[in-house]
Amino acid sequence: MKRSKLLNRVFNLILAVCFMLVSVVFPGNALAYTVINEDNFEEPIAEGVTIRTITQYTSEGTLKIYVLKVDLTNPYVQVNTMVGTGSKLTAAAPVTKMTENAGAVAGINGDFFQMDEKAPIGLTVQDGEIISSPAQRNDMYGFGITTDKLPMINIFGFEGQVKAANGQTYPLFGVNKPTYLVSNGVSSDKDTLNLYTPRWGDKSRGKLPELAETVEVVVENDVVKEVRTNMAGVTIPQNGYVLSANGKAAAWVKENLKPGTGVSVSYRITPEGENLQAAVGGQAMLVNYGKRSWFTQNITGKRARTSIGYTQDRKTMYLVVVDGGNGSRGMTQEELADFMASLGCWQAINLDGGGSSTMAARLLGDNSISLINKPVYTSQRAVPTGIGIFSTAPAGEFKGLKIIGDRYLLVGTTRSYSAKGYDEHYNPYKVEPSQITWRVEPDLGTFEGNVLTAHKSGDAKVIASMNGVEQAYDIHILGAADIAKVEVFPKAIELNENDSVALSLVVTAKNGIRFNVKASEVQWEVQGEVGQVVGESFVAAGTKGTGQLTAVVDGVKAVVPVRIGAAEKPYSGLETFQAYRFAGYPAGVTGKFRAAVPGEPVFRGTGAGILEYDLTKAGTTAAAYGRFGDGLPLPGHPLGLGVWVYGNGGNNHWLRAKLVDANGEEKLVDLAKNVNWQGWKHVTGKFPADIKYPVKLSSIYVVETDKNRLNKGFIALDELTLLMPVTAQDLSAQAPEPKSVFIDIKPGSVAKGKLGDNVEISIPANALPIRQVSMSEKWSLDMATPGFNPVLPAFEITGESLSNTGAQRAKPYTLSVKYTGNADINRIRLMKWNPGSQKWTQVPQKVDKDRRIVTAKSEQMGLFALLQDVRPVPVFNDINNSWAKGQIEQMAAKGLVSGFPGNRFLPQKGVTRAEFVVLLSNLFGWSANNENLQFKDSIPVWARGAVAAAVERGIVAGYADGRFQPDKMINRAEMAVIINKCLQLPDSKQPSAYADAGKIPAWAVQAIRNTKVAGLLKGSNNLFRPQDTATRAEATVVLANMLEYYMNTAE
Repeated sequence: MKRSKLLNRVFNLILAVCFMLVSVVFPGNALAYTVINEDNFEEPIAEGVTIRTITQYTSEGTLKIYVLKVDLTNPYVQVNTMVGTGSKLTAAAPVTKMTENAGAVAGINGDFFQMDEKAPIGLTVQDGEIISSPAQRNDMYGFGITTDKLPMINIFGFEGQVKAANGQTYPLFGVNKPTYLVSNGVSSDKDTLNLYTPRWGDKSRGKLPELAETVEVVVENDVVKEVRTNMAGVTIPQNGYVLSANGKAAAWVKENLKPGTGVSVSYRITPEGENLQAAVGGQAMLVNYGKRSWFTQNITGKRARTSIGYTQDRKTMYLVVVDGGNGSRGMTQEELADFMASLGCWQAINLDGGGSSTMAARLLGDNSISLINKPVYTSQRAVPTGIGIFSTAPAGEFKGLKIIGDRYLLVGTTRSYSAKGYDEHYNPYKVEPSQITWRVEPDLGTFEGNVLTAHKSGDAKVIASMNGVEQAYDIHILGAADIAKVEVFPKAIELNENDSVALSLVVTAKNGIRFNVKASEVQWEVQGEVGQVVGESFVAAGTKGTGQLTAVVDGVKAVVPVRIGAAEKPYSGLETFQAYRFAGYPAGVTGKFRAAVPGEPVFRGTGAGILEYDLTKAGTTAAAYGRFGDGLPLPGHPLGLGVWVYGNGGNNHWLRAKLVDANGEEKLVDLAKNVNWQGWKHVTGKFPADIKYPVKLSSIYVVETDKNRLNKGFIALDELTLLMPVTAQDLSAQAPEPKSVFIDIKPGSVAKGKLGDNVEISIPANALPIRQVSMSEKWSLDMATPGFNPVLPAFEITGESLSNTGAQRAKPYTLSVKYTGNADINRIRLMKWNPGSQKWTQVPQKVDKDRRIVTAKSEQMGLFALLQDVRPVPVFNDINNSWAKGQIEQMAAKGLVSGFPGNRFLPQKGVTRAEFVVLLSNLFGWSANNENLQFKDSIPVWARGAVAAAVERGIVAGYADGRFQPDKMINRAEMAVIINKCLQLPDSKQPSAYADAGKIPAWAVQAIRNTKVAGLLKGSNNLFRPQDTATRAEATVVLANMLEYYMNTAE
């Protein structure tokens, strides 16, 4: 019979859809992954019950599966539901705890549950009692077992009713149920009447937040005791229950259930409700008729899983848990179904998985319950229900031993073995270790007690014997031929002198097995005088050195480089660091941690951290923390930390540093037990040997434990250094040998000398009243150089003391120093250390840019150094129209003049006597032998040293009334006199010829002539203006002229 094309197309479409439906409903049994290799271990845990651990090595990673196989025909085997703590549904408990409390030999987690209320969604039957009713859904299966131990999987139903004393009835929707969605997507609490027994928990659910009204009826001994509307949960009577109603059910309750009236309830589970011994809810049917079933629900993804199933004859039951995470791939729901079918299950159901998947068991020979799998979140999740396997077997006769110990070991290592006993029913049987004898066959090692020492490689058996019963245990002793790699940890040893570090080894065999080996189990070879292995640790030598440590495992070697001791390396000068933070402990401790501002202590350069603290309100042990932002990352593997600390008296507080290592652990380092010094001091602290790298410096802080020293103060921190592990180069690189030179001085003759390749001295005839001058290099400086960075080596010039008073003062000698660094030569200064003021002072100098030589003049001997000026070059906003702009910028860049706040120089401002003397002192680097001045008026502290030095040299004096008048403005005539005395200018006979010469005081005439001829101080428009106040611009130009004259005039 022919069909039309239209009918053919319709038929083909229907056929295609049918094939699609078949592919969905009846999927094949193929796994999505390929098993490359598989390990199986199975042992009995009770008569009729075995546990099997399966490790599958798949194309997608390792997969761990645990299978309980239960013989339901064994008379000693029982199956029952386990319920949370105190057998209450909402008191969830870990599966191990439930298994132990129930007295079961094994157990797995059960039903899906609502996390908030910790109550199962499906049915719960225990010992034939309905603890919770099935969910009113058509897509959630449950597992049950009858009183005659026949397992079953079904979508269970529920029937129930409540009958009032007046004969009115209302359907009972559920027993001990949390909120869930019924099949039509409506809340299980809406318009329904539910019953809650003491097995639910101590209290009823009370007012449900998602419902407008919740009515609860408290029933005791079948009599209504109370009707409650929208109230909190109430205690559930032990001999009663609580009804919870909403909507239509609430209306029926309020009309028919009055306090003091009787009430009755009846309910049952279908089918087989009256025959159920135990039951738990689940989700989809996984296997039906021995094949993967169509899923009513599918929880997708590779996850931890739990399932239960049974064979077609209903005599064997399988309980399965699959790990997901913690090194195990997990399974999809389809893969779980196929696995259950592969075990021989006729029917199987999906139980709660993910973080709930747990298996517990009493292993062979054990008396207690163990966690078998690795839960997703490492620790077990508390669950409301589980399925327990019980054994009623009595204690029997001794049957055998279970040996516990490593199956693989290395030649030369030792391992302990133990054994547990079990009886004829696989119950634990107590054995004493002294009852067991041990041997190994063949003779590849020796036993001492239960400790085996492996001597030769090969396969062998450990044999334990007791009461004529022997148990063999296969072992594999691996030697050089089996070893792929030997690793020593740490992989490099970097320690301070006399410190120690724990050693460990990992030996990887060619079959992939890794062994953790003790240091005491292998041979060690030490190259170099670096230390020795003692027990499980390496102990460093007491001196610096480098070498290596070699571990030898059956001839296979692993070498570890060793560095003992540290070399201090620069880390941070805090030049630009700004992320300073303060923290105090306890709350009453206040303070600041901030960058230093100009005028505050700085050791090198321009940056430092200032830690201000006030401990006075602490009342107990207190600490003030200077935090370095989120922590300063320290490079490499430093062994310690160094820092320059300005003590300011210090207040005797304890100084420490806090580190955070790679494990996030805080490590504390002592820098100084008592900060009790004034000025700068370098301190160091060693890191603990167990620190894990990389490391961050979190803070440096002061601590005080003595309540009598809870005071306030500050410290400054600068120049952080790291104590880095010493290298062979550090050990071979010797510190430069300081050079020295002696120069004999002959009366009437010029003396010259050279120190090394870069320093030359020229001493004019009769300049120094000494017979010999010595010069020597200094390769370290402990003096602070605020605003500067030192260029080493420094050098010291010594000889007999100089006389620096009046006309007898020494004449200047010349120093020439070649700068070999890369910095701008114009920022290099030759400076002299002033022991009295504890400061560096600049000596008059000039720079040869092409030859990169700094030439200076000095009248004094002492310690000299080239210093790189790193201070910001001043920029003034009020000199653009000044006739002296060029000289002001030049002298400011050299640090010889400075300005005022707001980037102002104030070029037209007058100069006082004290200010001009200070300018001269800075220019010539003067220092006073004695600052005790005899003037009747007070000299400001900032000018006292300069005035004293100028008085000693006969350059300035006071007035007839005995006053110096430091604040008196200096006029141009006075300035000319001071210049003339300072430079000891030759007298000129040439008149100054100024139009206002008649106004020049007689005492200033010669000085004005001399300064004019020398080009140091001139007038303008043929006027000298002797009585005019000298301005800052004029004073600066004069200083520049004096410096040029002084440096270019031969003595």
